[in-house]
Order: sequence, then C-alpha cells, then structure tokens
Amino acid sequence: MRATATNLSRKPERIPSIDFWRGAFLLMIYVNHVPDNPLAKLTLRNWGFADSAEAFVFISGFSAMLAFGRYFEFGGFGAGMVRTFKRAWQLFCAHVLLVFALSAIIAAAGEFTDSKPIMEQLNFSPFFVETDVAIVKLIKLGYMPNLTDILPLYIVLVFLFPVSWFLIRISPFLALGASFALWLWVNVTGQSFANYPEGFTWFFNPLAWQFLFVAGMVAYKERERLLRLAAIRLLFRLSLFIVAVGFAAAAPWTHFGAFSSWRIVPVELLAIDNKANLSWVRIVHFLALAVVTARLFRGTAAIWQNRYVKAVSLCGRHSLAVYCTGSVLSLAVHIILHIGKANAFESFLIVASGVFFLVFLAGFLQKMKSMLSEAETRSREKRQFIEEKPIQDMLNPHQMKDAILRLEQSL
Repeated sequence: MRATATNLSRKPERIPSIDFWRGAFLLMIYVNHVPDNPLAKLTLRNWGFADSAEAFVFISGFSAMLAFGRYFEFGGFGAGMVRTFKRAWQLFCAHVLLVFALSAIIAAAGEFTDSKPIMEQLNFSPFFVETDVAIVKLIKLGYMPNLTDILPLYIVLVFLFPVSWFLIRISPFLALGASFALWLWVNVTGQSFANYPEGFTWFFNPLAWQFLFVAGMVAYKERERLLRLAAIRLLFRLSLFIVAVGFAAAAPWTHFGAFSSWRIVPVELLAIDNKANLSWVRIVHFLALAVVTARLFRGTAAIWQNRYVKAVSLCGRHSLAVYCTGSVLSLAVHIILHIGKANAFESFLIVASGVFFLVFLAGFLQKMKSMLSEAETRSREKRQFIEEKPIQDMLNPHQMKDAILRLEQSL
C-alpha cells in the first residue's frame, strides 16, 4: 500500500520534446484562429494535409498515458477513473467559461463596431438570439461556437481513455485495430455528433479523431520500438516522399499573387481531404511527418535545453491555460484588426505580440507553480523535522530553542 501511494504521489517525469511540440502547436492554433494574418501562412496547415490539430491530438494521447496511466497501473481501475473524470470536469468547466468569455468580447465589440458579421461567422448568434436554448445545449455539449471545438473533443477522448488503456494492456494491436474499425465505420457512414443550430455537426468528430489519440497512447507504450522503426532508411525515405507530396498538394506558394495559379495537384483532387472525419490522407501525412521529425531530432537532447526552446516548452506544460487564453486573445486580435483595418505588416506585429504574450504567460505560471512547490517542500521538511524529534527533546526548552534556530538557518 505504501509503495502504491509513493508511486502515485511521485510526479510523472517530463519529456522535454513532448512539451516543446505541444507548446509549438498551441501557438500555431492561436495564430491560425486569427483570420487573414500573414503569420498564419507559416504554420503547419500550409505545408500539407495535416496541421497542428492532428499533432496536438496525437501528443495529447501520448501525454495522457504519462499522466493518467500510472493511476490505473498503481492505484487500480477505480483510481484511474477518478483521475480521468477529474480531468474531464476541469476541461468541461474551462470550455463553458471560455464560451462565456468569447461571448462577452463579442458583446463588448458591439460598442465600437458592427459585431454581427463576426458573431455569425463564429456561430455565436444562437448565444445572443436564443440564449436559454444555447446555454442548455452548451452544458450538454450540443452547442459549440467556432474557436471552442477542441476542448469538447478532448473531453470525449479523456472519457474514452480507460477503455483504450485496458485494450492496450491486452495488446497494442487490439487497441489500434478497434480504434481503426471505429474510424472506418465513421468515414463510411458519416456518423457524427450534432451541433446547434440544426444541421450542424461537431467540427472535430470524436468518433474519428479518437484514432490519433489512441495512436498517441500506443506510441507512448511502444516508444522505444517505434524510434527504432523510424530509423529504418526505407521508411524514412518513403515518409519524405509523402511529405513532399503533401507540400505539392498544399502549394503554399499560391499565397503570393504572382504564383496563385501555379498548382501541381488539381484543386478537384483535394476534395478527398475531410478534416471533420479525419480523412486518410491527413492520417498518412501526419504519420509521415512524425517519422521524419523523429529521425531528424534523434540524438539531439541538447536542443531541448536551449532557452528559447524551453520557453516554448513551458506553453506545453501549461497547455489548458495557454489554449484558453490563446482563444480569447485570437478573437480580441481579430476584432482589433477588423476595427483598425490593419495592413499586412500591422497584422503581423499584433499577432506576433500575442505569441510573445502567451510565452510570457506560460513563464509566469511556471514561476508561480515553482514558488508554491518550494513552499510546500519547506513546510513538509519542517513537519518531518518536528515529528522525528524525540519527545524528551521537545520538552527541553534549551534544546527546543537550538533546534528551531538550526531549522531557520537551514531554510
């Protein structure tokens, strides 16, 4: 029992590369949420089929094994369920508060400009026109405006974690096979969760996106074997070819006026890409990116100690706060650019300032966390010191005074 409590109380070891990539993709999500800004042309979505959403969900599955798996392993299924439900509740509360915060920003923007186009574009109209219905559906995860799609997806994935963890314990291939079968069924039938108003569905279909989440969980379980697999030269070359095909299909050079018609892959062929149901081309492209990344960053432990890399990694360590703040910030920046009719250079500066603010926020949160952790450590050491003193020493005033002086000097 004591060993189990020790294993659960010990914080899971951080993986610097995972923190960095999660932080980087969170910053990309913020940038992509601001329409028509030049900085968004540099994010992952312009270089192929997969974008930061695929990477974030995959990493979330990997991180969930790190954060929740030990509760199932050392505390039993009950402890694991409590831990996952606690996280799901935190995500749900954050989602509801985020929707209210975004609604307040849109309402405030109405004092300075016509916010109706933005309201309609982001599907916030029901929140203002049919508030009572919208709030009830929001609580039931039946209504989610744009910019708020990821948290409901993650809530469902966290609820699916116990089943996936159990299947992985039996066999990683069984877990992947079951997950793939569900993904295939969704893409064949088109089944999805309803969104409000009528006729809308979830932007990220959890029944399809769970495949990448489970793949991330399996990647954690089999990480050593997968790293050896990524080192195979033939697989690396095949992955490079797939990444190159994705680049040609995305044609990022078409963002520049002089090359807008220079497409290698016809636009009609891009219809096979379906983000809502996680089309196969997005999965293949992301997996190829993962293999290339694993190969290129193999044996580069020193890079994760770089001060700038560590600054981005802090965004990954405080992912929920950074995501929610980034969503609020992206809407505020969107409105500011709309009101000010900013040019491309001004848009770039304002959006980039938001990136630096999110990095600063993550650093501030880490500083506060370190201060609290240090205070808890000192308090625990002081209690342990007092508890370990013999009772006769505690009754001796002179020895008690000397002990307190030594303790104060050591702290």
